[in-house]
Amino acid sequence: MVILSRIYLWAILFLLPFAFASCSAADQSAPISYGAGTPTEDPVMRKVSPLLLSQIDLRQKQIAQPEEARIGQMKTMGMNVDVLATQRVFLHFSQMPSEAQARELGNLGITLYLDSWIPPVGNAPTGFLLADMPITKLRDVASRDYVVKLETAERLSEPQAKPKARE
Repeated sequence: MVILSRIYLWAILFLLPFAFASCSAADQSAPISYGAGTPTEDPVMRKVSPLLLSQIDLRQKQIAQPEEARIGQMKTMGMNVDVLATQRVFLHFSQMPSEAQARELGNLGITLYLDSWIPPVGNAPTGFLLADMPITKLRDVASRDYVVKLETAERLSEPQAKPKARE
């Protein structure tokens, strides 16, 4: 069972194409405020993927000013809209987090799915875990030295069209 879940996670991350709805111009240009400077200027926030930043920004906007169109956009992107204050993420580590690190993240309100651990292999220098994170804890999690990278685990993947056979 663990092997199948690992294969499934690898397929999600590396084998299936990304199929995302485009964000409206208003959503793309709105600044995301998570601390000092822009995410690219802030060394802590450089750990966070742009798509994760975008999804958290959409969640914050939806909480502040609910719009049916935004909910539709979020669903099209593959986001869970049942609990807006929580984001499902992949937390990357150089090694499996220790019990103390897992407890520290748990104290922040992070739910780690420890049985989802995929270790670093080959060209992938980091391993990762699936986790549920309160969106207000993004900076707290990213600021941990042992967290190497954060990516969204909420995305829509669709099969690629089969190539046409040669005649």
